[in-house]
Amino acid sequence: MINLENNSIIEIPFVFTREQDGYHGFVPGLNFRDIVDKDINACRFLLQERVVHELEKFKINKYQNLPFFPLDEHIYRDFENVVKIERINFKK
Repeated sequence: MINLENNSIIEIPFVFTREQDGYHGFVPGLNFRDIVDKDINACRFLLQERVVHELEKFKINKYQNLPFFPLDEHIYRDFENVVKIERINFKK
C-alpha cells in the first residue's frame, strides 16, 4: 500500500497487451476487468476513464490504501503479450 503525503505524485502504469480479441488495457494493482478494444487509442481512453473512477474510491480514504504499482521490468516479466506501458502522473 502507498501512503501519500500532501502534494505527492505517483506514476500509474497503464499496461496494454495484444490478444486475439484486440488490445487489453489494465493497471496492475487495481482490480477491475480489462478494458478491451480493437483500437489501442480507444482502449487507452476507456482505461483512463475507468482509472479516474477507481481513484475516486481511494479519495474517500485520503489515498491511504493505494496499491503498489510495479516497475516496467516487472510488468514485462509478469504479463504476456505486453505491447505498451504508459505511465500516467497522478497528483493527490
